[in-house]
Amino acid sequence: MDLETMNKSGISTVTQFVLLGFPGPWKMQIIFFSMILLIYILTLTGNIAIICAVRWHHQLHTPMYVFLANFSFLEIWYVTCTVPNMLVNFLSKTKTISFSGCFTQFYFFFSLGTTECFFLCVMAYDRYLAICRPLHYPTIMTGKLCAILVSLCWLTGFLGHSVPILFISQLPYCGPNIIDHFLCDVDPLMALSCASSPIIEHVFHSVSSLIIILTILYILGSYTLVLRAVLWVPSSAGQRKAFSTCGSHLVVVSLFSMNRSATHIVTEFVLLGFPGCWEVQIFLFSLFLVVYALTLVGNGAIICAVKWDPRLYTPMYFLLGNFAFLEIWYVSSTVPNMLVNILSKMKAISFSGCFLQFYFFFSLGTAECLFLAVMAYDRYQAICHPLHYPIIMTRRLCGTLVSLCWLTGFLGYPIPIFFISQLPFCGPNIIDHFLCDIDPLMALSCAPAPITEFIFYTQSSLVLFFTIMYILRSYTLLLRAVLQIPSTAGRRKAFSTCGSHLTVVSLFYGTVMVMYVSPTYGISALMQKILTLVYSIMTPFLNPLIYSLRNKDMKLSLRNVLFGRRISQNS
Repeated sequence: MDLETMNKSGISTVTQFVLLGFPGPWKMQIIFFSMILLIYILTLTGNIAIICAVRWHHQLHTPMYVFLANFSFLEIWYVTCTVPNMLVNFLSKTKTISFSGCFTQFYFFFSLGTTECFFLCVMAYDRYLAICRPLHYPTIMTGKLCAILVSLCWLTGFLGHSVPILFISQLPYCGPNIIDHFLCDVDPLMALSCASSPIIEHVFHSVSSLIIILTILYILGSYTLVLRAVLWVPSSAGQRKAFSTCGSHLVVVSLFSMNRSATHIVTEFVLLGFPGCWEVQIFLFSLFLVVYALTLVGNGAIICAVKWDPRLYTPMYFLLGNFAFLEIWYVSSTVPNMLVNILSKMKAISFSGCFLQFYFFFSLGTAECLFLAVMAYDRYQAICHPLHYPIIMTRRLCGTLVSLCWLTGFLGYPIPIFFISQLPFCGPNIIDHFLCDIDPLMALSCAPAPITEFIFYTQSSLVLFFTIMYILRSYTLLLRAVLQIPSTAGRRKAFSTCGSHLTVVSLFYGTVMVMYVSPTYGISALMQKILTLVYSIMTPFLNPLIYSLRNKDMKLSLRNVLFGRRISQNS
């Protein structure tokens, strides 16, 4: 949006919007009207009954029921901000809503929805204290604290979206004015604005996503602790009572979270892969199948060798065994689906399957970066501090480092990938790649999200740069130490153990940095596929060869594993 547009903000030729709702013949409109009116009346009756019961029965004057009554009061207003206008529109020919009325509905709908998220969080906190801290519960959950929590829910809910909605209302709306919905929502309104404002839209979606993610994570965390406490309850009756009070709340949380998630027209994606004639497809299928099979055999052999050969019970081979295990999963996150798609005419992958592959591919790739850094640290300690090496690189430290690699790898990308999955995908659904990657997915989203994309690339770049800088620093110090070794045989042995690791590092980081650090706009789709093939398929395939060719112990152990020879304890 330029400066002139900003100065003219708020000046719109549109004075009212048309809410299409559920178009259809008059009989269908009457059926919808009757059904929704009945649901609305039952909703009001049910929630008012809960409020009256809590108000009039002294037995229900407890924090849990106070929160429930407030929640019912909220639900009455939440349903009332949309349903009455929708009922009027069913019987109306014009189906209009004024400009100010539309944005008032928009504001109340999202504010009350946000308040509902916070109330569900507070109710989870109440259940956690009641079950996990029963003795302290009366002193913690006092009437004053209940009132503060309820007030905070309402205040935070109504303040959270006020600024983004104000900015959206100040955009110019020049026409058309038809909203294909039964209420005023962010996506239809942004589509009708005659001035694009991706930053405002992204801020709005980011605020909504953050609220949903943080509250649902808190609720899940609370109920994990509650579940653990309930399982320790000795009596079956006690367990049943605890589950009954928490189960109803969890059902509401699940339904509400599902309803608040982004809606997508796209239900599946088409992965083009490597298009070509049938003969080319058969050749590629055979090639990738052989590479995949050899990758599994090679890395599986390394794991077996490290497991069965006592000579390889050292930190270096322990890390190598875990690295081989990682490579098996890394290549398996993409290749099986690619092989199926090569022989398939549809070449489709479901929406959830695509984002699941996206998550595992990047999480395993991040874990690989961290493993390479840990392996560089191991080589640095072994060569630069040989006397202290057995004391430093203990089994406990190795286990801790391996666990950190896996945990950090899998915890690094859930939030950015969740944000991307919440973007609207309206079509087309064709991905010119053999896997679900960041660039093709962002290109298919019908709502621009530059901040999400920037965060994703910044995080990827930081992981790559920090790990590669640490590896280079370790090997610089290591090289200096190797050059000071007096014997040629000692230098050769040191270079052989480190050379294989550096080869893997160069191959992996070289291609990954071209893909995710340097701008990819000038790189053709075919070149992106080839680069992705190198670090996602060829690197896991070459790792067993690289690590075994220069290592006599590993070559001997692999020969024993592959050819079924008995491994001697003393050889």
